[in-house]
Amino acid sequence: MNNKFCPKCGQALDINAKFCNKCGFEQASETQNSNISNQTQQNANVEEKFVNDGYNQQRDFSNQAFAQQNNVTFADAMSDMFKRLFTISGCSTRAQFWYGQLVLTLCLIVLRVLLLAVYNPLLNSVGGFRFLRLIIIVVSLLTAFLNTVGIILMFRRLHDANLSGNFLWLGLIPIVGWVILIVLFCQPSKQEGKDRFGDYVAPTKTAIIFGCAVTVIFWVITTTSTTVTAIEQYHWNYEYTHYNPKSDEDYDTSDTDSSSDDTY
Repeated sequence: MNNKFCPKCGQALDINAKFCNKCGFEQASETQNSNISNQTQQNANVEEKFVNDGYNQQRDFSNQAFAQQNNVTFADAMSDMFKRLFTISGCSTRAQFWYGQLVLTLCLIVLRVLLLAVYNPLLNSVGGFRFLRLIIIVVSLLTAFLNTVGIILMFRRLHDANLSGNFLWLGLIPIVGWVILIVLFCQPSKQEGKDRFGDYVAPTKTAIIFGCAVTVIFWVITTTSTTVTAIEQYHWNYEYTHYNPKSDEDYDTSDTDSSSDDTY
């Protein structure tokens, strides 16, 4: 005997029963039950298809955005670097990082060549040491600024590879540490890194203050060391010029001959 159960009280009923003999609840026919089941299945299929389409669309959008971020031009990299000079949070792609480091390195080389070009002429000229100290202060400030921007750019590159910025401590290890860092900087971009550290983080006042403070610290260290070296060399040149006694070869032999003739 085929039975069915009341959906309200669970009472076992005959398959053809129209009402429950216990609670009196009206029972749906087999055709209605089949239609309800089919409708429920159709709703489930539609919902599943909607979820899958939404997931696929979101994944395609993420992949497209990820590809656009990797297709970075030189102008885009420079614009991003200057917008986020002192922002450690966020990520920078390999193109953004290497374009930025290229420009920063060229600027540092130009500043170094400029300082070396005027260093000795001003150091040995009369009154040129004061002007040399002013140049040292300006060059040291620009050098500190560029170094700060470069280090912050390294933080964002590591974030983009889903790595912590603490890996920069490897730079304290001579040669080997920097070889490891270069390998880490060459790692491809990872979506996990953008989800973890944020893709583009707008600069904040705190980040700007922090960057300025680090720049000032680097500036003081660089200016002090370079100025001390220049002062030591200046005093050495002064003492050598004014207090170095003449050797025997510096004396003119003609003076010796004339003095000997005067004795007779």
